[in-house]
Formats: sequence, C-alpha cells, structure tokens
Amino acid sequence: MATGSGPRYAIYYAPEPGSPLDSFGRSWFGDNPAATTTLSTKRIAELSESSRRYGFHGTLKPPFGLNPATTLDSLLNAAHVFARTLSPIEIPPLELAIIGKFIALTPTTQSAALEKLAAACVRAFEAFRVPLSDEQLENYKLNRLTVHQEQMLEHWG
Repeated sequence: MATGSGPRYAIYYAPEPGSPLDSFGRSWFGDNPAATTTLSTKRIAELSESSRRYGFHGTLKPPFGLNPATTLDSLLNAAHVFARTLSPIEIPPLELAIIGKFIALTPTTQSAALEKLAAACVRAFEAFRVPLSDEQLENYKLNRLTVHQEQMLEHWG
C-alpha cells in the first residue's frame, strides 16, 4: 500500500510552447493574472497556488507512487512508446471551472476523443501505480465524489 512518502509521478499534457493555449496558461502565472478573468487577483492566487509548482497542464494520469516492481526508466520508456501511438485530437471549447481546490479549464461538452485518450492513458500506466492506501482513499472521498467517481477512484486510483 502507498504510504504517501517518496516521489510521485503523473502523465500530463502540456501545450506547445508559444501556442495560444500556452500563452493563456502563462498569463495565469504572470504579473497580472486578473486580466484574463473576473475573479479577483487574490482568489486566482489562492486557486492557482499548488498549480504553480506544476505549470499549466492537463492531467491524463493523476499523480501516483511508483510500483516497486517497476522502475522510473521503464515508466519513461512506456511514456515514450505511448506518446508515439497518439494522433492529434480536437476537443470542444474550454471553459473556466473551479473543481474543489483547483482552477481548471474543462470542455464545454463531452468529447469522445478526449475520453478515449484519457482512458487509454490511465490503462497504459496502471501497472506502474502503487494502489492508494485506505487513508488516501478516504481523503479523496472527502471531496464529495459521485458514486461513479468513487468507483473510478477505487479501481484506477
């Protein structure tokens, strides 16, 4: 079981440097983030505090402890192999949402292509993940998850 100690790894999407999405993301961490929204500068700072450590990204496989039966090198190799299998997808327009303690851009409508990508990513890296401890599961459940979200959490972390 995971104890919460040690390094954690995740699979993220990051926009192409210099792209409009990259520029937008950088504006949230720049000198005047309030210029992009009606939220107060203080509220943006609160909601983006933890995100500043990671930068602007989309989570494909949430942070996980590395299964001791695997290695970081094997994880990186699997990530390179997985990335080579991907084709570009188009996603619906994005909207600003507050999800728990985080600011997120979320699609305005469902996207089968995006859901397929996310599901493939979660499955492709599942063998690298240490299962969550009972304590970690309970902490996540404090976020008032739906029944489906709880099932996904228990099965996929």
